[in-house]
Amino acid sequence: MVIRIPDTFTVEQSEKYLASIRLEPGGLSFFCCHAATGEDFFSARVQFEQPQSYVSALKECFFDNECLSWKYKQLCLLATETPYTLVPETYYEKERRDALFAFNFPEASATMQILENKLADGTVLLYALPEEVYSFCARSFAAPEFLHLAALLLEQWKRLSETSLYKQLFVQVCGQHIELACFAPQGRLRLANSFEVRSTRDILYYILYVWKQEGLDQLNDRLFLSGSPVRCAELRQALSLYLRHVSPVPLPAEAYLRREEWADAPLDIIYLFS
Repeated sequence: MVIRIPDTFTVEQSEKYLASIRLEPGGLSFFCCHAATGEDFFSARVQFEQPQSYVSALKECFFDNECLSWKYKQLCLLATETPYTLVPETYYEKERRDALFAFNFPEASATMQILENKLADGTVLLYALPEEVYSFCARSFAAPEFLHLAALLLEQWKRLSETSLYKQLFVQVCGQHIELACFAPQGRLRLANSFEVRSTRDILYYILYVWKQEGLDQLNDRLFLSGSPVRCAELRQALSLYLRHVSPVPLPAEAYLRREEWADAPLDIIYLFS
């Protein structure tokens, strides 16, 4: 479970860096880059051994890697592939947070910690982490900020759609999981959801189903894809039979400047570090 970091990256330098730890099924990914320049980017993926519990493996990984306990300019703990729900801030009451989340996910037990991310459009995103995982992270990492992957994506996708005259559907493919959001013109969110998928066929089904349900136009409205280049190329080829405008998600300017360095970074990490 050793995370390999550059020889030049030391505890004396860490507070100049942005860091993110993606809490993923069966493991975690560690990302880091210089806060001022966006350079010196590096990443590492750790696969947890089975049949350990997730929290036991997380603790072992933390104590095996000194860099995880260092102080950073910003440290984000990013929840992935965990359910979320959106609540308009007008109707949101923090003391009812657990009940609001349980309304959509009644299976959420008392052992889950319900967390919130406030979005710029006046929406609150609620999601859950296992209580043991949350407690360990909160007390062990240095000043961590807890974020859901969907919060990062929705904020950026909204900005991209604010100047559009057409409806837009954004999809990020992450292994056996997709994040999906549909926006009306001027960045008005219509739908956001995530789905488990086992094949390209599953992804095509969800995209075209949402496209039909939201009444998007095959000739004028836009579909944007992100994820594995091979998978996205396959999807674009199949979807081009049905939809005129299928494109990669536009990246921030910083990503184009550092395309080679950030080539393998997930879209949410690019957004976080840009």
